[in-house]
Amino acid sequence: DQARCVARNIAHPDAPEAYRSSDYVWSDQYDWKVQVAGQRARATAEWVIGTPAGERPQVMVVHADADGRVCAVVGLNWPRAFVRGRRLLDERTTAAQARDLLAAP
Repeated sequence: DQARCVARNIAHPDAPEAYRSSDYVWSDQYDWKVQVAGQRARATAEWVIGTPAGERPQVMVVHADADGRVCAVVGLNWPRAFVRGRRLLDERTTAAQARDLLAAP
């Protein structure tokens, strides 16, 4: 996050932006990867996307706030979808759009 902010401010010195943390945490638990971004405490709804069954599930959970916008994403063993989810979180995408985009192959 800091590097992205610095690079943006170097490229656009006429309109600098202040650094904002994206509330991002990850953990590798043996061969499982857990990633969380956003503020789940603000969520009023959530949707599970992916394949939760099996020996190594791949799951994304999309959390939406009261306005219907993505406020957090949680990924399990699905880094590619998590990167997309984090981008949708940063763009304040609607939860409906996020669900459709993340469920697409």
